[in-house]
Amino acid sequence: KLAEVSEAATRTEGVASVAPVSEGGRPGGEPLIVDGKVRIDATLKAAADSDDAKETVAALREAVHAVPGSDALVGGYTAQQYDTQRTAEDDRMLIVPVVLAIILVILVFLLRSLLMPVLLVATVALNFLATLGISSLVFTHVFGFSGTDSSVPLYGFVFLVALGVDYNIFLMSRVREE
Repeated sequence: KLAEVSEAATRTEGVASVAPVSEGGRPGGEPLIVDGKVRIDATLKAAADSDDAKETVAALREAVHAVPGSDALVGGYTAQQYDTQRTAEDDRMLIVPVVLAIILVILVFLLRSLLMPVLLVATVALNFLATLGISSLVFTHVFGFSGTDSSVPLYGFVFLVALGVDYNIFLMSRVREE
């Protein structure tokens, strides 16, 4: 299986070289086998933290998993960054709608209305999107950063929603009192 996995990895676009780790670290030596597993080092053509490298990791995983009878895994810095980004995206797609739905239900019961809670949640969501857009423009075009940590949008959402809904509830309570 070592030769098949190495061949599949070598054929993957974006992979510069593939070599098994050998006894004593000597190039071309016998592969180091630990608990029936062999580590294969694959060097990517793209920089480790680039989007191209992350795409290569996805393609590499697909290629080595296609080898019959192989339980090959792809790890390393780029794979870790790729997995973190994917997990953050998946979490965001689940957490944001659930939080907004829960807040909407609470506001419906609290304000005893249907229109006002929808408007309040919509304004908070719009504020979040505007904040993301402005932050992206500032960090990308003013400071010249290429990106941000993938968890920042979710943390930003949690804080903006918590503060925004709290302030909206305060305002609506004052309006009802008047």
